Amino acid sequence: MTEKKLLRAYKLLHLIVNDTKRKQVEDVMEEYSVPISMALRAKGTVKRSWLKHLGVRNQGKLQYYFALPEEKADAMLDVLKERLHLGNPGQGIAYLKPLLFGITPLEAFDDQELQDICKELCREEGIMYKKISVIVDLGLADEVIEAARQGGARGGTILHGHGSATEEHAKLFGFEIVPEKELVIILTPNQYLEPVIKSINDKIKLDQSGNGILYVEDVESTVGLYEG
Repeated sequence: MTEKKLLRAYKLLHLIVNDTKRKQVEDVMEEYSVPISMALRAKGTVKRSWLKHLGVRNQGKLQYYFALPEEKADAMLDVLKERLHLGNPGQGIAYLKPLLFGITPLEAFDDQELQDICKELCREEGIMYKKISVIVDLGLADEVIEAARQGGARGGTILHGHGSATEEHAKLFGFEIVPEKELVIILTPNQYLEPVIKSINDKIKLDQSGNGILYVEDVESTVGLYEG
């Protein structure tokens, strides 16, 4: 395995905006060929007293997740700031987090490459856990959890939302433009990272077109996890 493939950098771009801006966000995705994302519905608080008198207690929000190569993530943050007017109060927020690596049809790894990557990622002292996020079509989350448990994980958390893809990526990955999606979040000790990811990929085939994506983040500290 080449050093370049092992050390390729990804970032996770979080975007939170009013749900009225959904079309604007997806227009930007289409224009800049942003890969598949996940959007979750949420709500924001309203502080203005005159809105509260009218019975408006909260505003509908959308939270987007974009897993992007590092060089594209920084540029997209600037684009979203300009196009969605994020520099103005109340228009939304966006921020970047580093990712360790991901599995998609464009980033597939054989067993030896996956083993080498996971071994490299788990060498850092003081980082004992990893967060695995898997985005799949509605109805597949239970299969992801089952596969993760077979790999050594204790379980996970399932969130429901919708996916978004540009027309170009929809054709490439086989996704509908706005299908319902499930986001599975799994926290696992470092020693189970490789078997959990391999078990999930063997079952869901994330490295094949249209089946979903997986990405990994560091976890610095945890509470509430039981390892018996």
